[in-house]
Amino acid sequence: MRGLRKRIGWRALRLATQALFWALFLAPLAGFPWFRGTYVASRLAGIPLTDPYGAAQAAVAGGLRLAGAALLGLGLVALVYLLLGRAFCAWVCPLGSLLELADRAAERFLSARRAARRGEGRLRPAGPLARPATDRLHPGGPLPPQASDRLPLAGRPARLAALPRWTRWAIAIGVLLLTALTGQALFEWVSPQANLMRSLLFGFGLQLLIVAAVVAFDLFVLRRGWCRSLCPAGALYSLLGRFAPLRVGHDRSACDRCGACVQACPWDGRETLLETVAGRGRAEANPWTCANCGDCIDACPQGALRFTPAWRVAPAERPVLHPQFSRRQAIGLMGGAVAVAGLSVARPMLAAPEERRLLRPPGALPEAAFVGLCLRCGQCAQACPRAAIRLAGLAGGLGMGTPYIVPRRVACDLCKEDGPACVAVCPTGALTLEPGAPVRMGVAEVDTERCIAHMGAVCRTCFVACPLQGTALILEGALRPAVDPAVCTGCGLCEEHCIVEPAAIAIRPVNEHA
Repeated sequence: MRGLRKRIGWRALRLATQALFWALFLAPLAGFPWFRGTYVASRLAGIPLTDPYGAAQAAVAGGLRLAGAALLGLGLVALVYLLLGRAFCAWVCPLGSLLELADRAAERFLSARRAARRGEGRLRPAGPLARPATDRLHPGGPLPPQASDRLPLAGRPARLAALPRWTRWAIAIGVLLLTALTGQALFEWVSPQANLMRSLLFGFGLQLLIVAAVVAFDLFVLRRGWCRSLCPAGALYSLLGRFAPLRVGHDRSACDRCGACVQACPWDGRETLLETVAGRGRAEANPWTCANCGDCIDACPQGALRFTPAWRVAPAERPVLHPQFSRRQAIGLMGGAVAVAGLSVARPMLAAPEERRLLRPPGALPEAAFVGLCLRCGQCAQACPRAAIRLAGLAGGLGMGTPYIVPRRVACDLCKEDGPACVAVCPTGALTLEPGAPVRMGVAEVDTERCIAHMGAVCRTCFVACPLQGTALILEGALRPAVDPAVCTGCGLCEEHCIVEPAAIAIRPVNEHA
């Protein structure tokens, strides 16, 4: 079995795994019901799964309040990270696989250019990954010629070498601070991962510009810069992965310090592998930055790298030159975490009622609480049997990705006797409806100047469509429709079926729970 794995290579296995998860993420498009949601929150065969950073945002925005499904999903996913480290970033993340594909395509393109230019003279390697890392491995001379051929994207001098190691931590804590102040899950609003999945599952829109910007940043500014230095979710994953037992161990007795692993590492080998290859620190890849992708293991000609349990890693013989955090940086990050916790507790007292402009699905909390707890995962839209629930685009502002209903197109029938399916699958409690509780999505309003029944014609279309006819919607004088706002649920079936264009009866959203 081990010999077969060596012939195939970890990278081939990882690409196959990425393809498998892409098929899983896109399964709802083919009508398969056993997977719903996106990476931030989903259900696999009914089992809830919640992204830790998404759960952190929902908890901060909602005053440290999370529904049971979100907590269970968080526990299951956190357990995986505690066992396998940041493997999600390299083996599962849909954006990560897209960025890797773009990076490989650019590498092939530049390799072809280098090969073409060799006929005119030897190409001098340049770029962030050429000399700095390898000079430290070979202080007595230059990198061997064959190693220069492995330089990914060498010859692109405009790219940055690296950002400070604390950058993604500062972004992660800063986003949580803003989330606590605004009551919005801000990262899920701009997240390229979330926008990529929502675009594929629920329709393309201008939000794909965010994904395009991240791809351009990776190609022209900093190689794999989003995953390495900017993604706040990855910062939390690395914190959990720091305690994982699965490590890339380094056999220093077998290593000849050729630098092949440092060049092969897509997460910047200078941060991940340089210290151990130079004989400093524990004999392992840096667990703060390593995503356990296995590329370095495939690249090592001496077989000095392999996946190893943490307890079998050789201890440090010499201290590292560049620790992950200085004392000042660690104190600053801890202070930011304390500020996030304090603001999240105070958030419910600071929250002010907001006008509800969109018709939300049944069971939606008041708007301020709803947009704070909603993770924009789309499970409610996938569960809706009438496909009435849509996800807001850029026009929704900070509510982009949140669910809403356009009753003129497809109204909500409240799933009749079974109860709203959207409420049943919501992982965070943004949609909550107690059994037997009345639904208060909105109130129907009749435009008497446009309603043909009020003009004297015979029309009972809205009355027939209403599931509460005779109570929520009555006919005055056996002809003219009138709405009882105390009974109307705001389902929108009356507006959907109105024969006047635009509809003479419309739903006004109400900012009330249920």
